[in-house]
Amino acid sequence: ATEYANLQIRCLNLQGASEWVDMLMDSSAATVTTKEAEAPSSPLFFSCERATSSCLYVNWLPPFFDGGSDIVSYTIHYTVVEVAITVTARGVPIDHRFKFSTHSAATTAVIRNVLSDSDVKDVFITATNKARLVGSRGALQQKVVRTAKCCRHTLLSIEIDRALSLKSAFIESSLLTGVPQRLHRLEYIRKIQEELLVTEPDEAEIAELHEWEAEKEIRRLKAQKAEEDVQAAKDEAAKYLLPTSLQENEEEDEEIQAILNRNKEEYAFDTRQRRDHFKRKVECLEQLKVDLQAETSQIDADRVKLTMQMKELEARLMELRLEAERIKNIKGDFVTSEVLHGTAMQYKTSDYRVRLGKALHHSEKKLGEMKFSVV
Repeated sequence: ATEYANLQIRCLNLQGASEWVDMLMDSSAATVTTKEAEAPSSPLFFSCERATSSCLYVNWLPPFFDGGSDIVSYTIHYTVVEVAITVTARGVPIDHRFKFSTHSAATTAVIRNVLSDSDVKDVFITATNKARLVGSRGALQQKVVRTAKCCRHTLLSIEIDRALSLKSAFIESSLLTGVPQRLHRLEYIRKIQEELLVTEPDEAEIAELHEWEAEKEIRRLKAQKAEEDVQAAKDEAAKYLLPTSLQENEEEDEEIQAILNRNKEEYAFDTRQRRDHFKRKVECLEQLKVDLQAETSQIDADRVKLTMQMKELEARLMELRLEAERIKNIKGDFVTSEVLHGTAMQYKTSDYRVRLGKALHHSEKKLGEMKFSVV
C-alpha cells in the first residue's frame, strides 16, 4: 500500500550511463501503488519434538503464504490442565491458558515454566508479518502433550517457597502424605528442609533452569539493543532533513533547487512534497507502534496480575472450605479460629458459621469476576 512516482530507468556499461527514461508506458499514469499486505496462512507441520518436566520443545515450517510481507514473529497459545484437590473432590481439572511469542522468524521454540506431570492441550500457533497482520491458526499435531514428572528435590523446593510466602500459622498440603492435611506451617517447613538435604537435584532440570535464566537475559539485551537502534536511526534520519531555517528562507542546495525548478507537469510531486509526505507517514507509524506496544504491555501486565490474584484467592477459598468442614463437626457454643482475621479469635459457633459463609460467598463471587476479566 505504498505509492511510487517518477519511475525512471537507465542502462550502465563500461563506457558510461544512458539517459533516464520513464518506466511507465502510459504517460497518464503518474503514480503506481502497491497492493495492501494480507494476513499470512497458518504455519505448517506444527509438532512437539519432546516434553520434559517443565519445557515443551516444538518446531514447525513457515506459512505457505506470508501475505506479501516477511514473517517477523510467531505466537504459540496453549492450555495447561492443573489437577487440583478440593474439600469435596479430588482430581478436579482447572484450565490455565497462556501464550508465548518467539519475537523472531525462527521455526523452533521452547515453551518453558510448564507445570510438571500435567496435560497441555489446545496448542496452536499463528504467524505475524511486518504489516502486523496475524495469520490463521495452525494446530499442534499432537492433541494433548503430557509433561514429565519432576524430581522430588524440585517438588520440595517449590513447596518450601510456597510455605515461606504464606503468613498464616497453618498450611494445607498433600506433599508429605499424599492426602490434603492442615499442618502447622513452621513444622511443615522444618520437615521439608530436612528432606531437601537428603534428596539430589536432577541435572537436566537444573540445565533447563539455567537456560531459562540465560534466555531472559538475552531478551532483555535484545530489547535494549532495539531501543538503541531506533534512537540511532532517528538521529541518522535527522541529518538528512533540511533545517527549518533553510526551509523558510528557501536556501536549497543546487541539486534540490534544480529539481524544484523542473516542469510541474512532468512529475506528480516535487521533492519537498515527497519528503514531507513520508516524514508525516513515518511519524504516524512510529506513534502507532508506541501506542500498540503500550497497549500490549498493559494487557500482559493486567493478565499476569489477575492470574496471581486468582491463585491467591483460590488458596484462600481452599482455606475457607477446610475451615467450613471443620466447623461442621464442632458442637460447642464457642469456637476459636484465625482464618477470618489472621489472628486467633473466639466466636459464637452459630455466628461464626454465618460469617464464614459470607466470606466464602464473597471469595467465590470475586474469583468468578476475575476469571471473566481474564477471558
